[in-house]
Amino acid sequence: MILLGDESNRIGGIDYRHEPVADHQEKNRHLIAAYRHVTGSEFLKERSHLERWFILSSFLEKSGINQFYFLDSDYLLFADLKDHEAAWISEEAAGTPSFWGFCYFHSADIIHGFCEWLLRLYRMEGRFEEMLARYRAMGPGVGLQEMSFIQEYLAQTGLHVARLDWPHRSAPECFDDCYFGCSYFDHPRDFDRLRQDSPGGPVLLQTEEGTRRLLGLHFQGHRKRQIPGFTGWNPAVVKAFFRPNLRRNLRHLLQYLWEGRRCARLLRRPWGQES
Repeated sequence: MILLGDESNRIGGIDYRHEPVADHQEKNRHLIAAYRHVTGSEFLKERSHLERWFILSSFLEKSGINQFYFLDSDYLLFADLKDHEAAWISEEAAGTPSFWGFCYFHSADIIHGFCEWLLRLYRMEGRFEEMLARYRAMGPGVGLQEMSFIQEYLAQTGLHVARLDWPHRSAPECFDDCYFGCSYFDHPRDFDRLRQDSPGGPVLLQTEEGTRRLLGLHFQGHRKRQIPGFTGWNPAVVKAFFRPNLRRNLRHLLQYLWEGRRCARLLRRPWGQES
């Protein structure tokens, strides 16, 4: 497992490879120079959503990696993908939602192509303004930002991303599309449909058709305090809370302990027993 990050999210004591984003800024400098901020969200936060693809593209070129899995920082797996990937390994790309949450890429050229496409779009004033006007006409809640750019890229290139999420896949094994990862807080009745016998183990979803297995969950947004209920605790993660800003981090640790314990208890209850 490889994490592209910085010192703020480096955690010792866990078996993974940490790649500093500062070492992979070659393409990102071109994005920073060309970026146009056209949403109401915070400037640096919105730009960082696009920067990650340019950083990833530079890293892939340097490392020579071609086929790979991409996971958003808050997408967690609850299965060994090698045991299940025969169902999608022949696809050009497969994931949910689209390719910004969890996605298998048959070729790194998809990422390189998206970066090149976006830089060309920024240079084409008329085409960019037409696209911006089209999205603004959809309503105040719709904007031209990362997900919109990706959707336009897919539509214009004809790239097909096979959907592996539970609403679009009939197989008993599927992935969360960020709905059930948020259900603990936002959809408690649907959270009641989840079960897990032990931390880190299979996550089961009860449906009208029967029991399905969620191979991954997307804990999208800022409310992730239930995650330890699904994963359990690693001592290295607990230790990571004890660093600046210490007061804030210790407050977060208490919140994760409280919500994680409650979440774990709810996940272990018998079928048919609601929270």
